[in-house]
Amino acid sequence: MSRITKLYEHLVTNHPDADEVRLTLREIHRIVRALPERAWRDVGWWANDPNDHHARRWLDAGFDVTEVNLTGQYVVFRRNVRGKKR
Repeated sequence: MSRITKLYEHLVTNHPDADEVRLTLREIHRIVRALPERAWRDVGWWANDPNDHHARRWLDAGFDVTEVNLTGQYVVFRRNVRGKKR
């Protein structure tokens, strides 16, 4: 299992009914046990690209990244259409 899969598990387990989740980069770092250096400095790393292995984790959990603030060191995940409960 990849480290970033732990983010998927966190979102699904701890935020099953949330429409929006705001996590600091430090929180994500603790969850995945080592956030890549690029994630701390490059907004593009957080793109909702289903071809990127890491992005696939939050997309599969039913979330899109809607805000990245590297200065404030946080990321906002918003429930996507695929993640809406019917």
